[in-house]
Amino acid sequence: MKIEACKVYNPTKIIFGSGALTSLIDEVGACTKQERVMLICGKNALRNSGYLGKVVKLLKGKKVYLFDKVEPNPEISLIEETVQYARRNKIEMIIALGGGSVIDSAKVVSLLADKRYSVEEALKKNNKIENKSLILFAIPTTAGTGSEVTKTSSIWNKSKAFKFTMMSDEMFPDVAIIDPLLTLSLGSYQTASTGLDALSHAMESFWSKKSSPLSRVFSETAIKLVFKNLNKAFKRPNDIKAREGMSLASLYAGLAISNTGTTVGHAISYYLTARFDIAHGLACALSLPHLIRYNRRYSGDNYKQFISILGFSNLNQYADKVERLIKKLQLPVRLKEYGVTEKDLPQIQQKSFTADNITNNWIKLNKKDLMTILKRML
Repeated sequence: MKIEACKVYNPTKIIFGSGALTSLIDEVGACTKQERVMLICGKNALRNSGYLGKVVKLLKGKKVYLFDKVEPNPEISLIEETVQYARRNKIEMIIALGGGSVIDSAKVVSLLADKRYSVEEALKKNNKIENKSLILFAIPTTAGTGSEVTKTSSIWNKSKAFKFTMMSDEMFPDVAIIDPLLTLSLGSYQTASTGLDALSHAMESFWSKKSSPLSRVFSETAIKLVFKNLNKAFKRPNDIKAREGMSLASLYAGLAISNTGTTVGHAISYYLTARFDIAHGLACALSLPHLIRYNRRYSGDNYKQFISILGFSNLNQYADKVERLIKKLQLPVRLKEYGVTEKDLPQIQQKSFTADNITNNWIKLNKKDLMTILKRML
């Protein structure tokens, strides 16, 4: 079999394991010139679990500026507020403690804080802004987005039901500290939806046009870990082995998409999230069984490898297993159960084709193909 040439790039230093959060004191301590630290988190900010206070203690000796306003799927206006806060306080280092939205927001701040561009102006520059000067630490508290090892940030305009993507090699976090203990406080719905995000990343990365032998190793490992651990973490929230498995799955899937990007599932998901408020990971996963069946039109060694990951002999078995997993997580699998009607499908179709990643699939989709998939999802 011919071995494909490939190129893989990821400059983020990764520290993984239960208890890894304590390494923050040494990593930050090594940054002797940076004194003004911006700690970015969500509104709840892990206060009940005590991890916010623990991180603040680990930053002893630094001047900490807390920004705890980040919401899921952050709007442009909120990202702009975050950037302006960093500029006013002359921030020198950023620590993101939270889920994908928190880390995405922090990545934009790390890129723009020392510049004059607004977020809107930066988006218009088509992701050509360089020379990040702020050190960025990413500490995920969910297991699914993989944002701690990617170079993209999602920015939303919900009034127009639209998602922007900012992308730059400069936005890779400098250090990712992945401590599965931080995910123990996740509720069942968050566990399910973020875990399905990891599965979507892994599968979409596998059938990306940009996939490679190395990226497919990451994808395959992540897929196996999700099917082994997600339902366990959902049913037994304190099962640390399952939590570790899901954190590792999220990391592997993030490493995969950092090199391949996502594909059709994500393109479909953006409008579902913006218009119908379906959690991002779930919105992506709802299309997976149908895309698995659609991709049967692809032939070749990669196709055969994808089918065999879980020991299946055909794609229908694979698609059925994904659908069963979603049901085990007590989530509806049909769009109509989320308030989507047949009248909404043309708009979902149109919005999906505005996303660049829809062209990144093994098999090229046209509008008729996508409408067929959407009707099956309904």
